Amino acid sequence: MPEDAIPESSSKKPDRFALVSLLVGIFVALLPWGLGMIGVTVNLWLGALVLAVAFGLIVYPLWTWEKFSRWHVVLRISTVVLAAIFYFALIGRQIYAQYQKDHPVTEISEVTITLPTPTPTPSPTPSPTPRQKTSRSISGLPKALVSPKPTPSPQLTTEEIAAAVAKKLNDERPLPIPTPTPTPKPCRGDDLNECSDAGLLEWGKPLYDRVRTIGDQYQKDFEFTAAHYSGDKFFKALEEVNRRTSDEYRDCCAEETLRYYKELTLRLSGGLQNNSFNEWTQRLLKPVGSDDWKSARNEGGEIIQSMAFKLFRLQLDLKLRIDTGKLRN
Repeated sequence: MPEDAIPESSSKKPDRFALVSLLVGIFVALLPWGLGMIGVTVNLWLGALVLAVAFGLIVYPLWTWEKFSRWHVVLRISTVVLAAIFYFALIGRQIYAQYQKDHPVTEISEVTITLPTPTPTPSPTPSPTPRQKTSRSISGLPKALVSPKPTPSPQLTTEEIAAAVAKKLNDERPLPIPTPTPTPKPCRGDDLNECSDAGLLEWGKPLYDRVRTIGDQYQKDFEFTAAHYSGDKFFKALEEVNRRTSDEYRDCCAEETLRYYKELTLRLSGGLQNNSFNEWTQRLLKPVGSDDWKSARNEGGEIIQSMAFKLFRLQLDLKLRIDTGKLRN
């Protein structure tokens, strides 16, 4: 059968998908997946995509319902344009409202500044002449005296206004709370690791002077012994000098010098120490009369001289570290 012979009633069969598309498009656009996603979930990109799909579903039945009309092309375009204007105007209004909600306009509070009002200098009012006092108008009433013009107030310059604003802001600014300066703890010989570098340096100066004095005295006694004795007498006299020097060092400052030397090496060289000096000092500090104490007494002179020189070098390094820290700050 030719296509022209198809009954007209069969071509006008209603499109069921159009009604379903219209309902689904309206449901998707108006419920949380569309406008709700933009207004509540605040996911503009996904919400815009969902609204675009919903618009296509809504437009489809509007595009197909007039296909049996003679003016179907004009009607299709007009219907879609009107739907687009209404639809996207609704969406744009929702996006604009959400943007205004997320970006509130912050109002800047005005600062009221009272500028000093200059006191106008009163100008002397000229006293009326006798003729003015007795003059009369035609109607017999006295003439009103003319009041002097007020002196205009001087205009403030930009610098004066800026100074007034700065003064106002300074008056309203809260006063800073002074921070108490911590008082440094005094350096103690039994707790040297709690001392600052400067405190450790000051604490060790008197100790270094005592050790150096003992070493210098040993040097003088050694030179005197070498000049006056020889052979076995020299070695016997030198042994006596070492014992006397070691006893003086033990009673004076042997234990303090050992602690000070250990603290200095920990701070400056990572704990690298002269083990022979540590071992000799520990033997010297043994009980009097013990074998360790006796052997340590015979070796004291040169070791004490060497320790005085090491303390001098370590104190120089500590002072350099303190001065470098001051320059960095």
